[in-house]
Amino acid sequence: MAEAKLNRIDLSEKDYEGAASTMCRGCGHDAISASIMRAYFESSIDPRKVIKMSGIGCSSKTPAYFLSQSFGFNAVHGRMSAVTTGANLANHTLMPLGVSGDGDTAAIGLGNFCHMMRRNVNITYIVENNGVYGLTKGQFSATADVGSVMKGGKVNDIPAIDLVELAVTLGATYVARSFSGDRKQLTPLVQGALAHSGSAILDVISPCVTFNNHEGSTKSLKYAKGHLDPIHDVDLSRPMKTSRRIMTKGRTTRSSCTTARGSSCISSAKTTIRPTRRKRSPQSTRPSPRASF
Repeated sequence: MAEAKLNRIDLSEKDYEGAASTMCRGCGHDAISASIMRAYFESSIDPRKVIKMSGIGCSSKTPAYFLSQSFGFNAVHGRMSAVTTGANLANHTLMPLGVSGDGDTAAIGLGNFCHMMRRNVNITYIVENNGVYGLTKGQFSATADVGSVMKGGKVNDIPAIDLVELAVTLGATYVARSFSGDRKQLTPLVQGALAHSGSAILDVISPCVTFNNHEGSTKSLKYAKGHLDPIHDVDLSRPMKTSRRIMTKGRTTRSSCTTARGSSCISSAKTTIRPTRRKRSPQSTRPSPRASF
């Protein structure tokens, strides 16, 4: 029997697993959990140095299904952002991972989410976005698209809240949108978020196979796959020592530099995108340690 592959801290992928999932068979949230486990394994992050935060909803059940050795806190509905801010202030040695849903973030928790972005709190924040309230039988959430049809036939006529646009507007310094069914794209995006210092927001379209997977839904598995249009391949560039020339008092010297701890590079075949850091004010939350690549 082949030995399990180990990462740079001698842990196997099994060390990043959690309890058996109780989600509906085929739920997009389970695919996101798989990408999270893979990202932490590939990043060689000690799960005992992670704190998992969540609120209420189907999405907020998922932290039980990965990183069983990590700390965890399940907050009340919509208050995950506020509780995470407090946890980040209380213990700077833990890396916070927040997992929330479109209802928990864009409805009852919208105010807390906005202030977290404004403060640029150090967190990897993953929104598992299915456009409905799965725990209460599939009513539209605040991210449901105009014209989307509910399972019972009702058509949504209220504009959606775009969490990506909102995060950018409020100053989040790492923002991305992905699809739960595209692990090749999602895993490196999670890795980039883990390496980033500041608010890293990932809005992940995650089809609800029970209440929002029918004809007329704009967040069904069929619709998401049919409208998936990859612009380029996304991957994580690990820091490497590079040589650069520096002009000092009329002479040229050569020095070696290494990408700073906490910075991340998301690269494609043609371009390299480096998320910028926003300068923190004295009142900003102090960052906890991030992954070093």
